[in-house]
Amino acid sequence: MLSHDEKERLLREMRYEPARAVGVVLKCTICLLIVAGLAWIGIRAGPDQDAAFAFGPPAAGVPAAHHERASVVEARKVFEARRVRFDGQSTGPQTRAAR
Repeated sequence: MLSHDEKERLLREMRYEPARAVGVVLKCTICLLIVAGLAWIGIRAGPDQDAAFAFGPPAAGVPAAHHERASVVEARKVFEARRVRFDGQSTGPQTRAAR
């Protein structure tokens, strides 16, 4: 059984417990909203787009499904430059100058 002093001490410590419970519920709600927002951004971006494109509307004249990463664009430019250089050469060995 509790003594009077122990009872008073426990009541004093538990006085603000409802406020703590409200704070915990509020923190959990905020965290769940953040996670749901991140999931929404990921779903909106899709597997073939950067998440940065999910925040704003697509550029004028460019469909939303055709956004590419900068690395893909750079690789395509390098490929095209090499293709043009290769297409300028003849495929036969007779065009090489004899040394």
